Amino acid sequence: MKFPGKLLRGIFGKSTAEADLESVDVESVVSRLITMAEQSLGNGNFAAMLVHCGEALNISPENFLAWKYRAIALYETGSLEEAEQCFRKVVELKPDYAQGHYNLGKALQQINRLDEAVHCYEKAVELQPDFAEAHHNLGSLHLRQGRFGSARACYENALGCDPDNASTHLYLGILFHQQGQNCSAEENFRKAIAIEPDDPVALYWLGMLHLSLFRLQEAKTCFLRLLSITPRHIEGLMAMAAVLEESGQAIDAISVYRKALEIEPRFHAARAALVHRMQHVCSWGGLDSEIAELRRAIREEPADALNRMAPFISLGLPGMTPQEQRLCAERYVGLCYQHLDPLRKSLGFGYGQPEGKVRIGYLSGDFREHPVAKLVAGVFEHHDRNRFHVSAYSFGQDDGSAMRGRIEHGVDSFVDISSLSHEEAAARIHDDHIDILIDLAGYTKGMRTEILALRPSPIQVNYLGYPGTMGAEFVDYLIADDYVIPERSRGHYAEE
Repeated sequence: MKFPGKLLRGIFGKSTAEADLESVDVESVVSRLITMAEQSLGNGNFAAMLVHCGEALNISPENFLAWKYRAIALYETGSLEEAEQCFRKVVELKPDYAQGHYNLGKALQQINRLDEAVHCYEKAVELQPDFAEAHHNLGSLHLRQGRFGSARACYENALGCDPDNASTHLYLGILFHQQGQNCSAEENFRKAIAIEPDDPVALYWLGMLHLSLFRLQEAKTCFLRLLSITPRHIEGLMAMAAVLEESGQAIDAISVYRKALEIEPRFHAARAALVHRMQHVCSWGGLDSEIAELRRAIREEPADALNRMAPFISLGLPGMTPQEQRLCAERYVGLCYQHLDPLRKSLGFGYGQPEGKVRIGYLSGDFREHPVAKLVAGVFEHHDRNRFHVSAYSFGQDDGSAMRGRIEHGVDSFVDISSLSHEEAAARIHDDHIDILIDLAGYTKGMRTEILALRPSPIQVNYLGYPGTMGAEFVDYLIADDYVIPERSRGHYAEE
């Protein structure tokens, strides 16, 4: 094959003599172009990589390395659909190339074709069982799709290949945290931080774990360190404000929420928390405009992590319409619980007809010296035990109070599920053949709505603790009287 002298001098150097050019063969030209592509990769010059790979493929259309480097360059420059096609060519040319299947999986993951990406990562670890990154990415996809058992196995496989991978410890910790397995979550967060002490993500999650357990000083330490590393970390600012709130420093919390909104004006989750705290301290200046902006965001902006208002807050906003309150709840469900759908389906809970007594289960974190317990204790004691078997499922603390003892003795079965994951708790309720599960928390502090989302019972009810709609298909009924829900308002509830 004859090549233009200009092309060859560009490849081999301007000083190349005419006599030398005549002796150049195809293999040498392609090899040199591949070397130049590798050098461009090392320099981060992806545009040059594409040029060199294109020239190589014009000469040798089936060259594996040219396809590989072209795919990498396209991926790095964000041309994901083209990168996907090139990675497919790579694995077509070399089906046993584990890295190629992994790279194809990454491209598919970026364009949200998750099931195909899972298949690619599975192929990669089949070809190379010690491929830690492929195990990790496969675990992250399972986590994202709610397949928690599979995600855990993948992360543990990844750590078996690479025990000191901070990212894998972090994501395994997130998995445990989402499942309510706090001890295991904390262990993995601490391992991640021990490996990478300044990782803001690991510091954030460890802080959030402490906050969920009301270890306020430990949470504050994590968030202060996080914000010293990344001062504009808006989720960190939000979490820091929450710690200040719980510590009784409402004015300081308001200042932090405002700072978060200065950094990201679309951070409506912070705006909702700001408004709620302003109401608490009777800070009325500018409140109407903040509420108007929240209502506009609910109606007009897409639901995402930034635009997520806690439904409880929406119940106390002047001017908020019933339609907006329901929309707020429904969007919250989509953001927070939709990822559990695959797990719910995989659990495959089945329900039979009640045999003998109807089995009622009450779910709460407030079976202690608390208003909910005071209001519901007599209800438990007055159930007709000839017709109903009554169970209480507690995911809150045992304060050793007389009220706790009264609740325990007022039901047929008292089950402490505080140490169980959401999945384990749902399985326990299902295995107890509960016919009607009544949630006493709704969208209030300490809630574990994830258990309801897994549908352990054929009939699920919202009662007492939360008077608004939960906006969820997994809650069938709401128990209320005409004072709580007048006839004219019933159409604004997702529940019957």
